[in-house]
Amino acid sequence: MAIGVIAAGALYYFSTRLAWLLTFPDSKVSLFFPPHAVLISVLLLVPTRHWWAYVLAAIGSHFIATQQAGWPPLYALQCEAFDAVKILVTATGVRWLVKSPFHRIRGTARCHRHIRCSRRRHWPRKLSRPIRSRIS
Repeated sequence: MAIGVIAAGALYYFSTRLAWLLTFPDSKVSLFFPPHAVLISVLLLVPTRHWWAYVLAAIGSHFIATQQAGWPPLYALQCEAFDAVKILVTATGVRWLVKSPFHRIRGTARCHRHIRCSRRRHWPRKLSRPIRSRIS
């Protein structure tokens, strides 16, 4: 999980920098803000019990980016809090309203892994050995 959280934070940071490149001249307004799409996508792919870590990594990386850009710290923290709530509400709504095939795939993989492991335990020893070891 730690590598995924760090990767998501880095991706959020670089997508923030990309969003600022897309702003109008002499403005902080961007037509597209990819970091939110990135974080919502990540949250939809990970279990909800891990969301807090991904959101904290995104907030931290965005705060670092805002401080590098010279934003006032209190304004940046207010923006981070608003963005975190907005992203969590969006991801929760999508997860609640849309029945995703990803959950079935993850559950199916878990089921197959369990069946495969339990099969190995109950099979006779010579059937569970790899074929290569029986040939040589």
